Amino acid sequence: MDFLLLKLTLGCFFLVLPFSSEQIVELELPQYLAVSSTMKINCSFITNRQPYKLVLENGHQALEAPWDIGKDTYVYDDVSGITLNWKLNSPQDGRYSFVFSRQLSCSDFTWYRCKVERPEAFSSNKTLQVAPEITSVALSGGGSASQPFVNEFSIFLCAATIPKEGSYSVKWFKGSTPSRNELSGGQTQVLRQNKCTRTIKNELRYNVTESDMPILILTCQLTAGQITEETESFLILFAPEITSVALSGGGSASPPFVNEFSTFLCVATIPKEGSYSVKWFKESTPSRNELSGGQTQLLRQNEYNRTIKNELRYNVTESDMPILILTCQLTAGKITEETENFLILDSTFRISNKVKIEIPPSAVISSTMEVKCTFKTTKAILKMVLENGNQQLVAFYDFDVNNYVLVETDGVNLELNHDSTRKYGYFTFVFSRLKYSDFTWYRCKADDGVPIFSANKTLQG
Repeated sequence: MDFLLLKLTLGCFFLVLPFSSEQIVELELPQYLAVSSTMKINCSFITNRQPYKLVLENGHQALEAPWDIGKDTYVYDDVSGITLNWKLNSPQDGRYSFVFSRQLSCSDFTWYRCKVERPEAFSSNKTLQVAPEITSVALSGGGSASQPFVNEFSIFLCAATIPKEGSYSVKWFKGSTPSRNELSGGQTQVLRQNKCTRTIKNELRYNVTESDMPILILTCQLTAGQITEETESFLILFAPEITSVALSGGGSASPPFVNEFSTFLCVATIPKEGSYSVKWFKESTPSRNELSGGQTQLLRQNEYNRTIKNELRYNVTESDMPILILTCQLTAGKITEETENFLILDSTFRISNKVKIEIPPSAVISSTMEVKCTFKTTKAILKMVLENGNQQLVAFYDFDVNNYVLVETDGVNLELNHDSTRKYGYFTFVFSRLKYSDFTWYRCKADDGVPIFSANKTLQG
């Protein structure tokens, strides 16, 4: 009797124990995506036999692809903008993907799960959430529509899309990490919203200064929920710059003649947009007088700036001798720059030896500097010497190369402009990197057999 009961019990046990293996279905889905994005959702499965149907479910619909025995493939009736890719490693092991090639809409931000049928198995649910997205960082107003002006307020705009619900913040920074500084004063406005997003803009009113040149780097940082995104904007700044002031024509190309009309030329670079003015003055401040009659012409322009020239036709008189000092003054936006030009005059009845020195009033250590020695002599000069409190820089005429040669440069280069007789012109000594010892007095000495000295001038730190 006991033996029979044991036999029946074991028999029942084997009858109720079915053949089984673990069914695995997994879902790969980004947690956050921007509304402007496309999307790819991956599903993988391991089952005890090949599934009859591949399915992607979400909170609004089910995308299904049943197996077609006749075609020996999974068949998916394409929903607009969504396609299916699939691959079987074996009948029981495979992957499939639904690719959303269209731009996402609010209805796509919901829960998703992968599912196979026959045998039936599910993945866990995952939810796609809206990611904050900066859509643009640009100059909005003030200065110019395409370029800010130095020393003027400009308005910078950061536009973004954020989730409809939840807190957010927008910050502005100037410069690049790690030394960038946060800027205050940005004002945020909600422009519009729909079922899942809000469109916002933040406006920053910022006074662009010369210290921001040549490139202003502004960063808009957007934080919504646990996501922070930022976009860096590079704005190329151009301050007005006088590139040359020179004698253009009339009289003689160099120098101008007394009692003749000469044309003086001022060439400058200015920002592409905005008003500007060019003025001429005679003599030095504070007693200088404004000259009328200058005519301005646009030479060329590019994406950022314009190149202009202003021509002044002026009758040089004996009262202007021995040195005519002309100043070109350029104003664009709120910046005014001017360049003074010293012209040594010649006439049939008066010739004098003159040497002048031009030096910046101040400079900073490690910067560059130009010292200009202008000369007008009765004989061809043999050498030009730039003297200072510590050294002499000598440029002598080398007849073998038919030009002046600078001896022992020590970080100083020489630029030349003189006539064929070597009686008129200038030498420019270019210091590539100022040292502490360079902050001292300077004077020019032209030597045509007899030394001729300029006045002394001191470089201030």
